[in-house]
Amino acid sequence: MLVVKTGIDLIAEPDFINLLIRLLLDPESMREHKDPPSPCVELMGSFVGVSSTKHQLQYNLDELLFNPNNLYSFMQYLRKQGAINLLQCCLTVKERLVSYDKDIAES
Repeated sequence: MLVVKTGIDLIAEPDFINLLIRLLLDPESMREHKDPPSPCVELMGSFVGVSSTKHQLQYNLDELLFNPNNLYSFMQYLRKQGAINLLQCCLTVKERLVSYDKDIAES
């Protein structure tokens, strides 16, 4: 199975860094080594965690779309940013999902 890695993942692997150094210093060192692979290093591990605390000023999408006061404020903000089309897209999808749920319930 082929796995594509990101640049950060490659930088965190000591074997890859050693290979790059060997290629830069000695182009004839392309042969396979019999050394066991080095352990992977967790790079920036404290940044990958998701915060579970909710802040006072933070709203999720449901709170914005289903509360008219929040929706109006959010719409005014997006209008100032020139991104009202994103809100229109979300509202259209929400309406379609609601009508789809009603159609399924009636069937």
